[in-house]
Amino acid sequence: MLKSAYVTAKRGLVGLAEVVAKEGAPHGVRANVICPGFVRTPLVDKQIPEQARALGITEAEVIRTQC
Repeated sequence: MLKSAYVTAKRGLVGLAEVVAKEGAPHGVRANVICPGFVRTPLVDKQIPEQARALGITEAEVIRTQC
């Protein structure tokens, strides 16, 4: 919840890498995407209470289950 832009961008990069890998394979081209895990940034800190309210759970539960 509240992560549509992030998920869309991340999925777009993964999809691009898949296509590049398939189309490039006959030419020895490989493609990889590194997807970082949860990083506690000021933006994430701001989103935690928003998600807690939207989901009706505690901030600790958001950190444990949503990040």
